Amino acid sequence: MFNWELLAAVWRQSLAGVPQLGWSLLVFAAVVPLEAFFGSHQKVSWGERLGNLAAMLIHFVLGGVVLTMFFITPIGRKLTEFPRTPRHEWLENPYVWALVAVFLIDALFYVYHRAQHAIPLFWHIHKLHHTDPAMNITTSKRSHFLERALQYLCLTFPMFWILGMNMQGMTYAAIAVSFFLYAAHADIKLNLGSITPILVGPQYHRIHHSRLKQHEQANFAQMFPLFDMLGGTYVRPGKDEYPATGVAGCETAYARWRPLVW
Repeated sequence: MFNWELLAAVWRQSLAGVPQLGWSLLVFAAVVPLEAFFGSHQKVSWGERLGNLAAMLIHFVLGGVVLTMFFITPIGRKLTEFPRTPRHEWLENPYVWALVAVFLIDALFYVYHRAQHAIPLFWHIHKLHHTDPAMNITTSKRSHFLERALQYLCLTFPMFWILGMNMQGMTYAAIAVSFFLYAAHADIKLNLGSITPILVGPQYHRIHHSRLKQHEQANFAQMFPLFDMLGGTYVRPGKDEYPATGVAGCETAYARWRPLVW
Protein backbone atom coordinates (compact mmCIF):
# COMPACT_ATOMS: atom_id res chain seq x y z
CA MET A 1 0.00 0.00 0.00
CA PHE A 2 1.34 3.44 -0.97
CA ASN A 3 2.40 5.59 1.98
CA TRP A 4 0.68 8.92 1.30
CA GLU A 5 1.75 10.30 4.67
CA LEU A 6 5.38 9.78 3.72
CA LEU A 7 4.82 11.46 0.35
CA ALA A 8 3.21 14.45 2.11
CA ALA A 9 6.16 14.69 4.52
CA VAL A 10 8.65 14.63 1.64
CA TRP A 11 6.66 17.34 -0.15
CA ARG A 12 6.59 19.57 2.96
CA GLN A 13 10.32 19.15 3.45
CA SER A 14 10.96 20.09 -0.18
CA LEU A 15 8.76 23.18 0.09
CA ALA A 16 10.60 24.23 3.26
CA GLY A 17 13.63 25.02 1.12
CA VAL A 18 11.78 27.36 -1.25
CA PRO A 19 12.23 30.57 0.85
CA GLN A 20 15.94 29.80 1.24
CA LEU A 21 16.25 29.36 -2.51
CA GLY A 22 14.57 32.72 -3.05
CA TRP A 23 16.86 34.53 -0.63
CA SER A 24 19.92 32.89 -2.17
CA LEU A 25 18.95 34.08 -5.64
CA LEU A 26 18.48 37.64 -4.32
CA VAL A 27 21.91 37.57 -2.68
CA PHE A 28 23.51 36.21 -5.86
CA ALA A 29 21.87 38.94 -7.96
CA ALA A 30 23.17 41.61 -5.60
CA VAL A 31 26.73 40.30 -5.25
CA VAL A 32 27.55 39.24 -8.82
CA PRO A 33 27.90 42.88 -10.02
CA LEU A 34 30.14 43.62 -7.03
CA GLU A 35 32.34 40.67 -7.97
CA ALA A 36 32.66 42.05 -11.51
CA PHE A 37 34.05 45.37 -10.21
CA PHE A 38 35.83 44.39 -6.98
CA GLY A 39 36.71 40.73 -7.55
CA SER A 40 39.99 38.90 -7.99
CA HIS A 41 39.35 38.86 -11.76
CA GLN A 42 39.68 35.07 -11.87
CA LYS A 43 37.46 34.14 -14.81
CA VAL A 44 34.07 32.73 -13.78
CA SER A 45 32.05 31.04 -16.52
CA TRP A 46 28.29 31.46 -16.60
CA GLY A 47 28.02 27.76 -17.31
CA GLU A 48 29.66 27.02 -13.96
CA ARG A 49 27.42 29.56 -12.19
CA LEU A 50 24.33 27.92 -13.68
CA GLY A 51 25.68 24.55 -12.62
CA ASN A 52 25.98 25.88 -9.08
CA LEU A 53 22.34 26.98 -9.17
CA ALA A 54 21.32 23.52 -10.36
CA ALA A 55 23.36 21.92 -7.57
CA MET A 56 21.64 24.21 -5.07
CA LEU A 57 18.21 23.12 -6.32
CA ILE A 58 19.18 19.44 -6.13
CA HIS A 59 20.61 20.01 -2.65
CA PHE A 60 17.32 21.42 -1.36
CA VAL A 61 14.91 19.08 -3.15
CA LEU A 62 16.71 15.72 -3.21
CA GLY A 63 18.49 16.54 0.04
CA GLY A 64 15.08 17.26 1.57
CA VAL A 65 13.84 13.84 0.46
CA VAL A 66 16.85 12.10 2.01
CA LEU A 67 16.40 14.09 5.22
CA THR A 68 12.70 13.25 5.45
CA MET A 69 13.39 9.56 4.90
CA PHE A 70 15.89 9.72 7.74
CA PHE A 71 13.44 11.52 10.06
CA ILE A 72 10.95 8.64 9.87
CA THR A 73 13.50 6.00 10.90
CA PRO A 74 13.65 5.00 14.60
CA ILE A 75 17.03 6.73 14.98
CA GLY A 76 15.76 9.84 13.22
CA ARG A 77 12.68 10.05 15.42
CA LYS A 78 14.83 9.62 18.53
CA LEU A 79 17.21 12.38 17.48
CA THR A 80 14.30 14.83 17.08
CA GLU A 81 13.26 14.43 20.73
CA PHE A 82 15.46 17.33 21.87
CA PRO A 83 13.95 19.98 24.23
CA ARG A 84 11.54 22.40 22.53
CA THR A 85 12.48 25.13 25.04
CA PRO A 86 15.89 26.49 26.12
CA ARG A 87 17.71 24.24 28.58
CA HIS A 88 18.74 27.14 30.80
CA GLU A 89 16.99 30.32 31.88
CA TRP A 90 19.70 32.57 30.48
CA LEU A 91 19.20 30.99 27.06
CA GLU A 92 15.61 32.26 26.97
CA ASN A 93 17.00 35.58 25.71
CA PRO A 94 16.94 35.10 21.91
CA TYR A 95 20.06 37.23 21.36
CA VAL A 96 22.05 35.25 23.91
CA TRP A 97 20.77 31.96 22.48
CA ALA A 98 21.70 33.05 18.94
CA LEU A 99 25.19 34.16 19.99
CA VAL A 100 25.89 30.90 21.82
CA ALA A 101 24.38 28.88 18.95
CA VAL A 102 26.56 30.60 16.35
CA PHE A 103 29.76 29.88 18.31
CA LEU A 104 28.67 26.31 18.98
CA ILE A 105 27.78 25.72 15.33
CA ASP A 106 31.14 27.01 14.15
CA ALA A 107 32.98 24.86 16.70
CA LEU A 108 31.05 21.78 15.55
CA PHE A 109 31.49 22.82 11.92
CA TYR A 110 35.24 23.11 12.34
CA VAL A 111 35.47 19.49 13.50
CA TYR A 112 33.00 18.33 10.84
CA HIS A 113 34.80 20.29 8.12
CA ARG A 114 38.16 18.78 9.00
CA ALA A 115 36.58 15.33 8.90
CA GLN A 116 35.25 16.14 5.42
CA HIS A 117 38.80 16.66 4.21
CA ALA A 118 40.34 13.77 6.16
CA ILE A 119 37.85 10.90 5.67
CA PRO A 120 37.72 9.64 2.05
CA LEU A 121 33.94 9.05 2.02
CA PHE A 122 33.23 12.50 3.45
CA TRP A 123 35.70 14.11 1.04
CA HIS A 124 34.03 12.38 -1.89
CA ILE A 125 30.78 14.15 -0.91
CA HIS A 126 32.39 17.47 -0.01
CA LYS A 127 34.70 17.56 -3.04
CA LEU A 128 31.94 18.98 -5.26
CA HIS A 129 32.03 22.21 -3.26
CA HIS A 130 35.75 22.61 -3.93
CA THR A 131 35.84 21.75 -7.63
CA ASP A 132 34.52 25.16 -8.67
CA PRO A 133 37.41 26.46 -10.81
CA ALA A 134 36.81 30.07 -9.74
CA MET A 135 35.21 30.55 -6.32
CA ASN A 136 32.38 33.08 -6.34
CA ILE A 137 29.14 33.87 -4.51
CA THR A 138 27.28 30.96 -6.14
CA THR A 139 29.93 28.53 -4.83
CA SER A 140 28.36 29.00 -1.40
CA LYS A 141 25.47 26.74 -2.48
CA ARG A 142 27.48 24.29 -4.59
CA SER A 143 26.92 21.36 -2.23
CA HIS A 144 26.17 17.66 -2.60
CA PHE A 145 22.59 16.80 -1.67
CA LEU A 146 23.79 14.33 0.99
CA GLU A 147 25.39 17.20 2.89
CA ARG A 148 21.98 18.41 4.00
CA ALA A 149 21.37 15.27 6.07
CA LEU A 150 24.99 15.12 7.25
CA GLN A 151 24.86 18.68 8.53
CA TYR A 152 21.68 17.95 10.47
CA LEU A 153 23.40 14.97 12.07
CA CYS A 154 26.70 16.70 12.85
CA LEU A 155 25.61 20.29 13.50
CA THR A 156 21.89 20.91 13.94
CA PHE A 157 20.93 17.97 16.18
CA PRO A 158 23.89 18.39 18.57
CA MET A 159 23.15 22.13 18.86
CA PHE A 160 19.48 21.56 19.76
CA TRP A 161 20.35 18.81 22.23
CA ILE A 162 22.89 21.04 23.96
CA LEU A 163 20.92 24.31 23.97
CA GLY A 164 17.29 23.37 23.49
CA MET A 165 15.16 25.42 21.08
CA ASN A 166 14.50 29.16 21.01
CA MET A 167 12.43 30.02 17.94
CA GLN A 168 13.32 33.71 17.81
CA GLY A 169 16.96 32.98 18.54
CA MET A 170 16.98 30.40 15.73
CA THR A 171 15.98 33.13 13.27
CA TYR A 172 18.82 35.40 14.35
CA ALA A 173 21.34 32.55 14.26
CA ALA A 174 20.19 31.45 10.80
CA ILE A 175 20.66 35.00 9.49
CA ALA A 176 24.17 35.21 10.96
CA VAL A 177 25.24 31.80 9.63
CA SER A 178 23.85 32.60 6.16
CA PHE A 179 25.61 35.98 6.12
CA PHE A 180 28.99 34.42 6.86
CA LEU A 181 28.40 31.64 4.33
CA TYR A 182 27.73 34.13 1.53
CA ALA A 183 30.42 36.61 2.61
CA ALA A 184 33.09 33.93 2.86
CA HIS A 185 32.55 32.73 -0.71
CA ALA A 186 32.10 36.08 -2.43
CA ASP A 187 34.85 36.84 -4.95
CA ILE A 188 35.53 40.29 -3.55
CA LYS A 189 38.99 41.63 -2.80
CA LEU A 190 38.46 42.64 0.82
CA ASN A 191 41.29 42.53 3.34
CA LEU A 192 39.84 42.77 6.86
CA GLY A 193 43.16 43.92 8.29
CA SER A 194 43.21 43.76 12.10
CA ILE A 195 39.81 42.01 12.11
CA THR A 196 41.21 39.03 10.16
CA PRO A 197 41.97 36.95 13.30
CA ILE A 198 38.46 37.65 14.65
CA LEU A 199 36.02 37.14 11.77
CA VAL A 200 36.17 35.06 8.58
CA GLY A 201 36.05 37.15 5.41
CA PRO A 202 36.23 36.33 1.68
CA GLN A 203 40.02 36.55 1.51
CA TYR A 204 40.45 34.31 4.55
CA HIS A 205 38.15 31.59 3.18
CA ARG A 206 39.67 31.87 -0.28
CA ILE A 207 42.85 30.45 1.20
CA HIS A 208 40.85 27.34 2.12
CA HIS A 209 39.69 26.96 -1.52
CA SER A 210 43.17 27.63 -2.90
CA ARG A 211 44.75 25.22 -5.40
CA LEU A 212 48.19 25.76 -3.81
CA LYS A 213 49.76 22.85 -1.94
CA GLN A 214 50.59 24.92 1.13
CA HIS A 215 46.92 25.77 1.63
CA GLU A 216 45.56 22.21 1.63
CA GLN A 217 44.96 22.12 5.39
CA ALA A 218 44.17 25.75 6.09
CA ASN A 219 41.29 27.91 7.35
CA PHE A 220 38.48 25.43 8.02
CA ALA A 221 36.39 27.75 10.22
CA GLN A 222 33.33 29.35 8.64
CA MET A 223 32.86 32.30 11.01
CA PHE A 224 35.56 32.56 13.68
CA PRO A 225 39.30 32.03 12.93
CA LEU A 226 39.72 31.27 16.64
CA PHE A 227 38.92 27.62 15.91
CA ASP A 228 41.64 27.46 13.26
CA MET A 229 44.07 28.94 15.78
CA LEU A 230 43.12 26.32 18.35
CA GLY A 231 43.32 23.55 15.74
CA GLY A 232 46.64 24.65 14.26
CA THR A 233 45.17 25.36 10.80
CA TYR A 234 45.18 29.16 10.88
CA VAL A 235 46.82 30.81 7.87
CA ARG A 236 46.58 34.58 7.66
CA PRO A 237 46.44 35.71 4.02
CA GLY A 238 48.93 38.25 2.78
CA LYS A 239 47.75 41.77 2.02
CA ASP A 240 47.21 41.10 -1.70
CA GLU A 241 47.03 37.30 -1.62
CA TYR A 242 44.13 35.99 -3.72
CA PRO A 243 45.20 32.56 -5.04
CA ALA A 244 43.46 30.67 -7.82
CA THR A 245 40.86 28.21 -6.53
CA GLY A 246 39.67 24.73 -7.45
CA VAL A 247 40.94 21.16 -7.18
CA ALA A 248 43.97 19.95 -9.10
CA GLY A 249 43.01 17.29 -11.66
CA CYS A 250 39.45 18.59 -12.06
CA GLU A 251 40.04 20.62 -15.18
CA THR A 252 37.11 19.31 -17.22
CA ALA A 253 33.40 19.77 -16.57
CA TYR A 254 33.05 15.98 -16.24
CA ALA A 255 35.72 15.82 -13.53
CA ARG A 256 34.26 18.80 -11.67
CA TRP A 257 30.66 17.57 -11.63
CA ARG A 258 31.13 13.81 -11.35
CA PRO A 259 31.07 13.96 -7.50
CA LEU A 260 27.45 15.12 -7.70
CA VAL A 261 26.52 11.66 -9.03
CA TRP A 262 29.27 9.66 -7.32
